[in-house]
Amino acid sequence: MTLPTFEQGLLWYSMTLNPLSEVDNQARIYGGLMAAENYDVNASFLTGWAYVGAQNLSVTLNQLIYTRPVGNDTPAVFQPVLDLPAISYSSTSSTVIGTALTLANNSAAIQLPQAARYMTATSTFVPTEAMIRATYEAFQASLPLLQNVTGIMWAVNIEPLPPQLYTRNGADTNAFGLDNDGGSLAVFLISPSWSDGAQDEIVYGAARSLLADIEARAKALGVFHPYIYLNYAAPWQDPIASYGEASVTKLRALRKRVDPKEVFTRKLAGGFKIPEAA
Repeated sequence: MTLPTFEQGLLWYSMTLNPLSEVDNQARIYGGLMAAENYDVNASFLTGWAYVGAQNLSVTLNQLIYTRPVGNDTPAVFQPVLDLPAISYSSTSSTVIGTALTLANNSAAIQLPQAARYMTATSTFVPTEAMIRATYEAFQASLPLLQNVTGIMWAVNIEPLPPQLYTRNGADTNAFGLDNDGGSLAVFLISPSWSDGAQDEIVYGAARSLLADIEARAKALGVFHPYIYLNYAAPWQDPIASYGEASVTKLRALRKRVDPKEVFTRKLAGGFKIPEAA
C-alpha cells in the first residue's frame, strides 16, 4: 500500500473558554460554521461544554485550528467565535502559529492531571442552531446525575462532519453509509474522566441517559442521524451496524474474502465486530 503525503506547513491554533451565558450566540455561530454551504475545508474545530466537579464550574470550550494561515492573521472564519466574551484560564486563551508538534505539546500542557477512569460515547445529528442549543440543555440536565462522583470532569463536544469530508473521494468508496445524505452532520462526543472505579456504573448510567436525551431531542427536531462514529463509540454501542444493511452486507463479503478462517472474527478478542446476518 502506498500512502500519499503532503507538506502541511504551519498551523493556526486557538483554544478559548466562554461563559455559559453566551450559549445562544455560540449555537448561532456554530450552526452557521457547520452548515455545508459555509464550511471551510481548511478549518478544523469543535465546541462544547465541560463541568469540573472539584470547582463546581461549567464552561463553554472552543478548539480552533486552521491549516492554511496567512502570516499571523486570525482566520476570518473564526473571528465570530473569538469575538465572544472569553474566560482567561492559564494559556487556553492564547493563539499559536506553529507546527503540528507545537500544537500537540501546547494541548498536552493545558490538560487536567491524569484521572484513573475514562470513557467515550457518541451520537450524530444535523448541527442546526436549535439542535446545538438543545445539546447544551441536555448537558445541563445531566449534571445532577454526577454531583457525587469523585474527581468528575464531564465533557461533551460537537465536531463537524460536513459532506466536504465524507464525500471527498466519493462516499460510495467507504462503508459509512453516508452517501445519500449530502448535508452537514455533527458528531457528538461524551468524554468524561473520574477517579473512583467504584463509581463507574454511575458515570456509565449518566452517559447512557445523556445519549438517550440527545437522541430524543434530535428526533423531535427532525435532525437525528443513525451513524455512530466508531472511534468514539461506547462498548454498548454498535457502530458498524449503524452504517446500514447495504454497507454491512458488503463488509461481510469482504470479511469472507480476507479472513476466511475467521481469525479476526472469532479468535481476536475485543473491538467491534461486523454484525452477523439475521
